Amino acid sequence: MDPTDENRPHQQATVNEDDLEQIRAEHTLLEEKINGLEELRFPTVSEESQIKQLKKEKLSLKEKMEKIQLQGS
Repeated sequence: MDPTDENRPHQQATVNEDDLEQIRAEHTLLEEKINGLEELRFPTVSEESQIKQLKKEKLSLKEKMEKIQLQGS
């Protein structure tokens, strides 16, 4: 048995935690951008399109966070 195998579960947990923190930070940043754009009284077509795209990205990040959290359980 390779001695490095013993450290893999711990390393995987650390990597998942690091990934989770990075994804959370990106998710928060997207949320702030969306909120800023949604505050516009009369958003342009381009801004509305940007809001939709940001919401899709945010949802994708949320799904990634949930997947990582399930793997950690």
